[in-house]
Amino acid sequence: RLSETNPRSITTLGNSIADDVVSPHLRDSFLKEVIGFVGNRFRVEIKRSGGSYGSPEYKVSFLTDPRRDVSTVLSEGEQTCVAIASFLAEQSTASHKSTLIFDDPISSLDHKWRSIVAERLVQEGRERQVIIFTHDLVFLNDLEDFAERNGVPFESKHLDRRPEIVGLVNDSLPWDGMKIKARIDALEKEAREI
Repeated sequence: RLSETNPRSITTLGNSIADDVVSPHLRDSFLKEVIGFVGNRFRVEIKRSGGSYGSPEYKVSFLTDPRRDVSTVLSEGEQTCVAIASFLAEQSTASHKSTLIFDDPISSLDHKWRSIVAERLVQEGRERQVIIFTHDLVFLNDLEDFAERNGVPFESKHLDRRPEIVGLVNDSLPWDGMKIKARIDALEKEAREI
């Protein structure tokens, strides 16, 4: 029937589905995650910002001044933390605890933000497996330190490349990332082989 194709009813249904997904639980989780990352520096929320053709749109906006564009006020580090907070809040609504994989989540962040992100990802490691790819050895060290302090299992590997093969998984860190004891062990092992 033609009446069933009325765009208003499609828009209403789309809004209803979106409101179920962007639930009060998701909004509360998002606010909690943001506070965990940035403290009282600023407050943001997930808010409906319109939509088109039956597809509602949401955006992150300031609680105190919803008309200000978040991307023009927050630093790149703060925006990255808000994005990670959004992702983790969404995961908190899932009915599963599947593995999370992050590819250099701290690129372009300074040491303060790196440390905060490392601590939060280690906390998430209590609930599920978290795999993090990074080139940042300081960040890797922060992850290991937070994991050790919080009793969260931690394992580090590195991918190696040789002329004949790429993607070799190595159980030890590259020389630059090794702690002194591991370097001494590696040197002693090489000496014995020689």
